[in-house]
Amino acid sequence: MLDEKAREKLRTLTVDLILALRAEYLRSSHGNVLKHWEQLETRLRVAAATSGSPEEFATRYSRGLQLVALSKAGSQALIELADTVRELGSPTEWFRMLDEETAYLMALARKSAEQRADARAEATLSREAIEEAAKKHGLLEE
Repeated sequence: MLDEKAREKLRTLTVDLILALRAEYLRSSHGNVLKHWEQLETRLRVAAATSGSPEEFATRYSRGLQLVALSKAGSQALIELADTVRELGSPTEWFRMLDEETAYLMALARKSAEQRADARAEATLSREAIEEAAKKHGLLEE
């Protein structure tokens, strides 16, 4: 049985994989911005129910999303997740966690995606404010 620390690590690594696949899905010609969270969750459930290892899960998940290949980020997320599941000796418990916590994992992924978007927007606003101040003080020409 996994302790809470191990479960949290697996949650984090699973969310990292979900976010990497999300980014690839949205960049693909199949990505539907309006329905992508629903698609990600549905394909996750199917892949989890029909796989025996994290590697097989990721393959089925990415195929379900019609992705051709994993990106660098997706590859790294998969390797870290697969290695951790293997180190913990817990593929069955990880799959049970996926089944029991799908909604929670998707909520964590959404929250993380929103936080990243907010951080990007804040960085853009900060840059605009700096440029405006520099222009105001004659340090930057328009």
